[in-house]
Amino acid sequence: MAAAMRKAQFVTDWMDMKPNIPIPRIDWIQHKALDLPYGDHPLQKLDLYFPNQGSTPYPLLIIIHGGGFTLMDKRDWHLYPGFFALQDGFALASINYRLAPKHQFPAAVNDTLAALDYLSANANRYQLDPANFCLQGTSAGGSLALLAAFRLALRAPEQNTSCSIRAIGALCPVTSLAALFTRPRQPNPFSFKLGRLLMRYSATKYLGRGALRDPERLRQAGTESGLTQLNTQKVAFPPTYFLQGDRDPLIPEHVTSQFYNQLRAASNLNSSDLVYRLLPGAGHAGGGPEFFETLTIKDLIAFYSAHLLPHSSFSHSYV
Repeated sequence: MAAAMRKAQFVTDWMDMKPNIPIPRIDWIQHKALDLPYGDHPLQKLDLYFPNQGSTPYPLLIIIHGGGFTLMDKRDWHLYPGFFALQDGFALASINYRLAPKHQFPAAVNDTLAALDYLSANANRYQLDPANFCLQGTSAGGSLALLAAFRLALRAPEQNTSCSIRAIGALCPVTSLAALFTRPRQPNPFSFKLGRLLMRYSATKYLGRGALRDPERLRQAGTESGLTQLNTQKVAFPPTYFLQGDRDPLIPEHVTSQFYNQLRAASNLNSSDLVYRLLPGAGHAGGGPEFFETLTIKDLIAFYSAHLLPHSSFSHSYV
């Protein structure tokens, strides 16, 4: 992983290349608020970064890290793409959440919603625009972004916060835990046995022993339940951009494309609001340079920008 990631053309000032696995640098960001608690548990904290230039109130991009629901952190490599949003006038939030196996589903989903509620409740304090929040999640974080968006869309009016999710970036997301353990009719040659074993290990830690034989628990922890309710209640779902490698050994491409097609059928999103981008030759995010390439990230940030409400003005100033 580390050697493959180093092939990416990172912005020099934004990544510390000395560790075995490069980590983002935050010393260049002038204004930030770190380890803000949105709950009582030590992992229920988030970081906020503010653009060095931009107009307030800021649109906000919220990063949800991956790691199989069991690992990783709000300041690891998942943060790096968000720096391009900072350069485009967004504020940037990166959240931690309680991890399995000590905290199993739905703890991480509930934490994601709690972090969103905190950011919405404190929008004036931090000069954020609660009408222009965007979510970006990778792998397990992609699952949390999608499930949080489903829950927000399906909340009763009296439970709604004042924030609005304008767009979602789902990078090789975990969409259907059930589908990951069902062999396709024509198996993806790049879905290696090791990848399948790793996903089974993570899913067992996340859902509990025996959960892989419990179709309803798999359904609730995946996107199937949200899709069913979306079909039934006909509520709006945020514009979503999928980024997927065609050689992903953990999240096979056919699983992500299946969810994309299901979401397209269940929602009223048009082609400009629902994007599926396949990265040729790419594996799982973090396992190579593809998800870190500047043009790939800029295209994703442009998608968020295109779906902001017009009253939030910001200037383009990419490095």
